[in-house]
Amino acid sequence: MIEVVISGPPRPQARMRSVVRKAKDGRTWAGAYEPAESRDWKAAVRLQLATEMRAKGVLPFNGPVWLHVCAVMPCPKSAHKKRTPEPRRWHSGKPDADNLVKALMDAANGGAVFHDDSQVVQLTIVKIRAAQGEHAHTIFRCGPMPPLAYERPLIITTAPDGKAQIQGTLL
Repeated sequence: MIEVVISGPPRPQARMRSVVRKAKDGRTWAGAYEPAESRDWKAAVRLQLATEMRAKGVLPFNGPVWLHVCAVMPCPKSAHKKRTPEPRRWHSGKPDADNLVKALMDAANGGAVFHDDSQVVQLTIVKIRAAQGEHAHTIFRCGPMPPLAYERPLIITTAPDGKAQIQGTLL
């Protein structure tokens, strides 16, 4: 298992930008690119994840993995109170949880933590607003999945009336 604390506010996956350009000979072509701010953030996180993996002597995961992300969003200045400091709270606003995970999985992809983000079979994300005075950060935890265990074999059959019958239980 690997656990890395990424300092700074969590960043969502940025939308791809489109551009239409004209060549000197008059031809036009369209292209898409990722904003530099998003690309640079993912490169910095990829480097931090790979450095932590190497420092702990952990090789990139090959098989199925689980991923847990805890995004601690900054506490807005308007929520600061002098007498009773604001505690941590659930963050139900923007950015969307799936966009936060997309950016982190892109950063961990390609051998930094795992070879391909399709290896992630269990994903948990928690969005929290930081307590007053606490710095925004992201906690990234990842590890190999244990072997899948069956209580009884899962058997799906078709009954005479055409309905599917499931026998056995998974996990």
